[in-house]
Amino acid sequence: MPKGVYVKTEEHKRKLSEKLKGRKPWNTDKKLSEEHKRKISRTVLKRKQKLGYINSPEARKKMSELAKVRTGENASNWKGDDVKNVTAIHRRILKLKPKNDRCDICNKVADKKGKTKLELSNIKNHRYTLNPDDYQWVHISCHRKYDKTYLNFKKELM
Repeated sequence: MPKGVYVKTEEHKRKLSEKLKGRKPWNTDKKLSEEHKRKISRTVLKRKQKLGYINSPEARKKMSELAKVRTGENASNWKGDDVKNVTAIHRRILKLKPKNDRCDICNKVADKKGKTKLELSNIKNHRYTLNPDDYQWVHISCHRKYDKTYLNFKKELM
């Protein structure tokens, strides 16, 4: 083993742990003066500015104004009605269709603790659309029954 390198054994770790139990860290009861706190704050602020974490007030105001303009159809990644991602469709419908407190199929009240949660179920031919009227809020069990009934009906037609 090279000089100055020591690998701690389990016994050594146990002894060290027992020796240090109950000790307080050296800075537990130490209080920083207000002047020292200000110095630390200034140093941290300078470091953040140097690294580019903090923008000037003019830059923040400009970014705020741009954020207000770049929403909805003006956003750079706006896709309009050409949304193919199921998750994106659900997010948009969640914004447009407020959550009910009752299931649209069985009319039972949704539990606040989450035992009987409501989820979105699409009504119209099980095709994902962006129209909020093509969705309903239903319990998970009602959703499964609804989907099963639809799929059985679809099989009978084929």
